[in-house]
Amino acid sequence: MRWKTKYLLQRILSHLPLTRSQYYSLQKLFGGFRHFSINSKVDQGISLLDALHENNLELREKNTAEIGTGWVPIIPMLFSILGQQGCSTCDVSQLLRDDLCIQAAKQFSTAANSLAKRIPWAWGDEAMSALNRMRASQNAAEILANLQISYFTDPTQPLRFLGDASVDIFFTNDTLEHIPSEQLPPLFSQIHRVLKPDSVMIHLVDCSDHYSFGDLGINRINFLRFSPSEWNRYNTNFLYQNRLRPSEFRAMMIDSGFAVEYWQQKQDQRSLEELEKFPLNSEFLNFSAEDLCASSFIVIARPE
Repeated sequence: MRWKTKYLLQRILSHLPLTRSQYYSLQKLFGGFRHFSINSKVDQGISLLDALHENNLELREKNTAEIGTGWVPIIPMLFSILGQQGCSTCDVSQLLRDDLCIQAAKQFSTAANSLAKRIPWAWGDEAMSALNRMRASQNAAEILANLQISYFTDPTQPLRFLGDASVDIFFTNDTLEHIPSEQLPPLFSQIHRVLKPDSVMIHLVDCSDHYSFGDLGINRINFLRFSPSEWNRYNTNFLYQNRLRPSEFRAMMIDSGFAVEYWQQKQDQRSLEELEKFPLNSEFLNFSAEDLCASSFIVIARPE
C-alpha cells in the first residue's frame, strides 16, 4: 500500500469515534491481526537477549519492567519462560486482549523446541514449567498471574506504580520512536528512579520511517524530507513517529543520568546509497550519514 494511502486511512480513522474494541475489529479484518503471529516480536526479544548475553547480563531470577505493552505482552511472556522472577509491563492505554494472549500462549507452546535450539544458553528447566502454566490458563489475567507479570496503565505517568529501586532490567521494544520527544527526558528520569543501583536499561529502537515497511517506493529516511509542520500533517495517532536520530536518543539518556555501555546500530544500505541526492529537510542537514541512515539500534545503559 502506498504510504500516503495508509496515512489517509489512518487520518480518517483517527477522526472517527471508534472504541478500542472497534479499532481492534478493523485490525482483524484489514490490518496486522488478520494472521496474528508472535514470531517478529520473539525475534526482537531474542535480539535483546543476545545483547544482554554479550554483556554478561543475566535475565534469570531478575525483576524486569517495560513500557509499551500493546495488545499482548509477548516479550514479557518470553522472558518469563526463560526464568525472569517477575515483570511489570506498563502502558499509556489499556489495549490488552484476552484472545491474543491465549493465541500467544498456544504459539509459544508450539515454538518451544525451536526456541530451545535458538537460545540454548538461555533455555532452562523452568521453561517447560512456565509453558505448562500458560497452557492451563483460561484468560489473559490467568496467563499474566501464572507468569508473575503485572500490568499497569496510566495515560500520563505509566511508571508511577513502580517502586523506587525495584527493577533489575528495564526494557522497551519498538516503543521509544513512538513517544513525543519532549516526553522522553521525563520517561528516562522515571526509569532512572525505578532501577536498582547496579542495574541496566536496554532498548531496541527502530528509527526508520515506518511507512516504508509497506511501501517499497520510498526508502527508510523518507520522513526526513519534511519540515516539522509538514510532518505533523502525516503523523497520526495510530503511527506517531518522533523522527529522532540515534545521537539524539543517546544525548537524552546521558543527560538523564545514564552511562551508555553498549551500542549496536544497523544501517539501511539503500538510504545510504540514495542520501547524496535525497532532499533532506534543513532540520537534518547537520547529522552524519550514519545517524541519518540508521534503521535501528540496541542500547544498554546504567544509572550513574
